[in-house]
Amino acid sequence: MHGATPSIYQPVTKQFTLGGNGNAYGASTDTGFGWAYNADNGFSISSNVGTKSLTTSGTYPNSTGLLTDESKTSWATQVGYTQPQYSISLMYNQKFNGWTDSYYHTDIGNNAQGGNMNAVGIRGWWRPEETGTAIPSISVGIDSTSYPDGAAAQDASDSWFVGLNWSDLFLADDKIGIAFGQPTKNEVETVDPSAWEAYYSFKVNDSITVTPTLFGGDNRNGSSEGDVHGAVLETTFKF
Repeated sequence: MHGATPSIYQPVTKQFTLGGNGNAYGASTDTGFGWAYNADNGFSISSNVGTKSLTTSGTYPNSTGLLTDESKTSWATQVGYTQPQYSISLMYNQKFNGWTDSYYHTDIGNNAQGGNMNAVGIRGWWRPEETGTAIPSISVGIDSTSYPDGAAAQDASDSWFVGLNWSDLFLADDKIGIAFGQPTKNEVETVDPSAWEAYYSFKVNDSITVTPTLFGGDNRNGSSEGDVHGAVLETTFKF
């Protein structure tokens, strides 16, 4: 629950949701609550709490409850300003009791999350007045994370993201997407990871949309030999 939409890039791989699915916006569909306020002038503020409550053995059903010393908790507060063509927002997310996120991280960047962490995320997007031109919509994101305790010798992590979308460029309702960036990397790592995707989505008819996609990354998991490349063909049926 966010007062401002952090990104308008429409991803295929989940790592690029919310302007980079790293520490600032990584969340959970488990138990939680929140609120949001949107003013008429475009200003917004929101805050929400999510938990990952497990038994002491790490299995379900949940037994540690909500907002306890045993439950993994994320408390995210966002302030934003949005107009029809652009938006900018700032997120501050405090995570406790060993909360982990994994979609947009290297292996060390993910494992560094033991204990507590404070993540700051800056998001912004802009879109042209009209679709069907060579000018894309642009979404950007930057995350910075500190670990006040529980992550010895791993003092900070950072990530960034850029996403571009073109709509109605060749056919009505088609979409081109290109996203790239650096997954969450801890400062102790010596190689720079990267991730990217590129797709073209088009309608076969009113009920079927086809989206061929290429994706990949160099040193994706923080290893100098950890290159990843792949392809996926996504078909959506609507009745």
